[in-house]
Amino acid sequence: MVDDDFLFAEDGTLKGAPAAPPESRQPDGLPWRILIVDDDQFYRGILKRLLFQAGVRMIAEAENGEVAISAITRLKPDAVLCDIEMEPVNGI
Repeated sequence: MVDDDFLFAEDGTLKGAPAAPPESRQPDGLPWRILIVDDDQFYRGILKRLLFQAGVRMIAEAENGEVAISAITRLKPDAVLCDIEMEPVNGI
């Protein structure tokens, strides 16, 4: 397990990174909806924090491909960031 205290400040932002910008929106004015799929909670957390700092506020998570399929059907995200090697259903 990697200790993420060296990467993140108490407020969840990356140390040394600028403050989060205002919410990022699509050209049509709607907020971005992003789904992060990874079986490693540490990496999901890093991606979530990076997206938040980029202004994305609607971020969902799934721990494997099986959960992701259900989340995609239900949430209809604009983009999916997906790990490839997962069980029981991979990211491909």
